[in-house]
Amino acid sequence: MQASRGADSGTVAEPEGQQLLTRRCVVCGIAASVGATLLGFGSVASAKPRFPTKGFMRARFAPHVGTAVTLWAAGAPAVRAQLVAVEDLDGASVRHLAGSQNAYALRFRVPSSLQIGQGTVGVRHPHFGVVGLFVTRSTSMAHHQDYIAVVNRVLH
Repeated sequence: MQASRGADSGTVAEPEGQQLLTRRCVVCGIAASVGATLLGFGSVASAKPRFPTKGFMRARFAPHVGTAVTLWAAGAPAVRAQLVAVEDLDGASVRHLAGSQNAYALRFRVPSSLQIGQGTVGVRHPHFGVVGLFVTRSTSMAHHQDYIAVVNRVLH
């Protein structure tokens, strides 16, 4: 369908449900983009994510052993924990994966008074970002409870 000119007003009548793109709209859009770039907002395409992702490689987590993380499960308050180890998987059938970037376990430690449920939890760290991991309870001591998240991206 084509737009038709109004007889008495000199305006363009648009077919129902369609919008007319004018030069003025294009020029205003370009001006807004240039203005945003000059003011430091940059373009959406060049925006960097807040937490860059390196995937689930061991190297993403290993440098942060001994640092604080925040763990939270759905419907529960956040708990401050510590990443205490990035370990090789245990067992005779996976010994060939020792030191692998794609198969390892993350050990988190929380005070025994602040336990979290087993299951999928969010893990937040200022350097490696936010990840969702499935954690289970591990060793328990008088003053702390450990949780383990296994990452195994190796197919056999």
